Amino acid sequence: MYRVLIPLDESVDRGLTQAEYLIGLPVDAESVEVVLMHILENVKQDVPDAMRKPGRVNSVRRVRDLLEDSGFDVRVERAAQSPTEAIKSKAAELDADEIVMGGRKQSPAGKVLFGSVTQSVLLNSDLPVVVTGGS
Repeated sequence: MYRVLIPLDESVDRGLTQAEYLIGLPVDAESVEVVLMHILENVKQDVPDAMRKPGRVNSVRRVRDLLEDSGFDVRVERAAQSPTEAIKSKAAELDADEIVMGGRKQSPAGKVLFGSVTQSVLLNSDLPVVVTGGS
């Protein structure tokens, strides 16, 4: 089983681009396990646990639905730590084969550098990291 980790934020467009990359690969969807991970940052401690569920986040729901409709086995998880550490630890826990990050549009000068989380994952991962187009 090929395992792919897709970290998501609140951007629906960026998440759908990540999903479309995976859908476009010449693979049998049934042979791929996808873990969508929504990272909770700056969540107040008094927020009820039910409100923290990643399935409540529009980007997570839309990406999950698109991938499941395309035949992929999808699991949704959350993390409540720094994004870079969450991605690294989840990839190791899953024994992931690939990480699919969402890129962001940047100015011409800014294209030399990625966002800090994406850049950190790219520079510190032993896994293949794909960065999809940004929005």
